[in-house]
Amino acid sequence: MTTSRTDTSPDRDSSGYALVILALAVLAALVGIIQLFPVQERLALIAERGPVEDITIVGYGVCVALMMWRWPLGVFSARWYFSALCILFAAREMDFDKSLFTVGLLKSRQYVGDMVSLPEKALSLFVLVGVIAVVVSILRYEMRDFAKGVIALSASPLAVLAAVLMIVSTKLLDGIGRKLAPYGIEISENMDRFAYVFEEVGKLGIPLFFAVAILTSSAARAAD
Repeated sequence: MTTSRTDTSPDRDSSGYALVILALAVLAALVGIIQLFPVQERLALIAERGPVEDITIVGYGVCVALMMWRWPLGVFSARWYFSALCILFAAREMDFDKSLFTVGLLKSRQYVGDMVSLPEKALSLFVLVGVIAVVVSILRYEMRDFAKGVIALSASPLAVLAAVLMIVSTKLLDGIGRKLAPYGIEISENMDRFAYVFEEVGKLGIPLFFAVAILTSSAARAAD
């Protein structure tokens, strides 16, 4: 989502930066607006399969569509791992890693013991290997250009960096009260609810920043 193989020039145009800032503003505004709703309505908005989660899932589909539209066919095919990553994120949002497997795709008990049938173990292992292949491909083929782009303050890599920060922060905030309890740290109910809102809206930010990265990538610019 950063640069194409044939064009590694930094994407420093002001419109790219404007899109990154706009995405940040939209997320901040959503967090603030949702906080204004009464508790029950607020929880309904960010509940599983609620409006925010549904928009997040659709967002990943939009990202794949943007890649197909904005990137040359050769780039889209060569960088198949980006569209695969979006599909995996959408599947994760729909809890397919849990609902489609007896124990869970990422649970060790899925692969050891007698709880899961051999055919399902084989299927889950095949899917897991595919997930690993996507991650390894991205790290192998994109990390160098990504790091260079971030250092150069290019818009597309900065958008990807923002998406990565959203992934990390939402993971850390997931059940933050429960995670801090063993250390004797208690947070207020209001803070816990705010963290929950930020977590769910932050998940929406992942495909949003991915979309910005796609639109501002040099591959998209080369197609214009």
